[in-house]
Amino acid sequence: MNARRIIFITLAILVLVLALIIGLAAGVWFNNQNPRPPAAQIVAEPPSQPDEADEPAQPDESETSDTTPIDEMTLTISTPWVFNGLEEIAEFYMLNSTGVTIEVTTFNNDPALYTEVITARLMAGTADDLMDNIGIDHRNAAINTLLADWFPIMRSDPYFNEADYFMNVFDAASVGGRLFVLPTSFSYDRVAANTAIPELLDVLRQRSTISTSDMMEIHRIFPTSTPMFLHENHDVSFALRWNLHQFIDFENRTAHFDTPEFIEFITEAGDLTAPDKAFGLMHGSPIYDDVYMYDRSQRYLFLTYVNSAHQFLVDFEEEMLFSGYVPLTNDQGQLVVNFWAYVLNGQSDPEVQALAWDFIKFLQNPRLYEYRHWMLIPMPVYRPLARFFLESDVPGWLHYFEEHYGWQVSGTVEAAVAAAIQRTDSLAHLPMAEINFAGQGVREIVGEVLEQFHDGLITAEQAAADLQDRVTLALAELG
Repeated sequence: MNARRIIFITLAILVLVLALIIGLAAGVWFNNQNPRPPAAQIVAEPPSQPDEADEPAQPDESETSDTTPIDEMTLTISTPWVFNGLEEIAEFYMLNSTGVTIEVTTFNNDPALYTEVITARLMAGTADDLMDNIGIDHRNAAINTLLADWFPIMRSDPYFNEADYFMNVFDAASVGGRLFVLPTSFSYDRVAANTAIPELLDVLRQRSTISTSDMMEIHRIFPTSTPMFLHENHDVSFALRWNLHQFIDFENRTAHFDTPEFIEFITEAGDLTAPDKAFGLMHGSPIYDDVYMYDRSQRYLFLTYVNSAHQFLVDFEEEMLFSGYVPLTNDQGQLVVNFWAYVLNGQSDPEVQALAWDFIKFLQNPRLYEYRHWMLIPMPVYRPLARFFLESDVPGWLHYFEEHYGWQVSGTVEAAVAAAIQRTDSLAHLPMAEINFAGQGVREIVGEVLEQFHDGLITAEQAAADLQDRVTLALAELG
């Protein structure tokens, strides 16, 4: 591993930790403004009964399980994070569950140490019952044989209602029809067009989704007076990260890199990369920073990796430098998602596994978040919780944007919230794919080879041949 990659990984971890610290600080401010009631006031309530409705239940109808106390049962949990609120949530759960003990082990916000220790404990048969999935390669057969399948555990719950969840996130996370990781929240990217090119904005607004290949094709159609690159985050690694599904058949363990299609794809992706682009580096896009955004509007056709979901879930009257947001998919039309999830020890007792599922449901109880923002959560997989966050957070964000930047929402705040909910609900009908579906080992190989290509050390043909050989071997070793 070269020095550049070590620096990049270190910076990525620092950014993640910084984001969590910011989330914690925001939570502290929120708690000061909204003191929570005594713990005993947050109680479990029976969820909604299963039905055939396609709409998720309202938060006050399907909040958590009908917790049945089981005498002297212990649930052990591992997480790398100290300040994600998990320990305090466990205390709330135990107040409502006589005879249940929950023990949470943290790793001082050190994901690298967590991954090393938890993987070793899994292999040794000494891992905790419920574990944060970070660093656990659930698509590796040597690992997932040690994990429980969440699907039968959920479906044995009489209160489980598929309409309450973004089931397509579960499908994207599954391996061969089995769910070894249980996503509790997910994120995805959207693309906006440079409004200085009206025809470009019109094209984007006619689309419901867009892929990297679509953007490259549009770039060919819309020549500009000043040469412009695709977008700030674009390089061959970004392009392939969203389209790796096209060149790897993970289910059949086959690779398809040594093809004219792949060579053409990375060649064009490289041609559209800004010469000063650092390989693999991702920048957030703070659309409220006028100077930053103006600079981007002079160089790029598109905008990606927007900092706040609220920015593209509502419409403002102001003409932005980039607008017309649509979800970013792969070439198969699948919404490419990242997720935060838990894995379950396959060696734990069935009763403990059922308890872990009950705790996950409690973790997604909207009433738990009425009084405190416990964690930095993207989009909850539990749809009533997603709706709750939109209803509670969007009005505040709209007020913030108006007060600090003078942006006026189009229509009423109520209509903006309704539109945000509708746009989020529409995701339930999109096919999805996991962005990290290939596993850590394969991703490292792809990154190493593409970095050499990005730096001009090898040709596209050499990259294709190297990837074909090395990825084929890595897939075979996964079992």
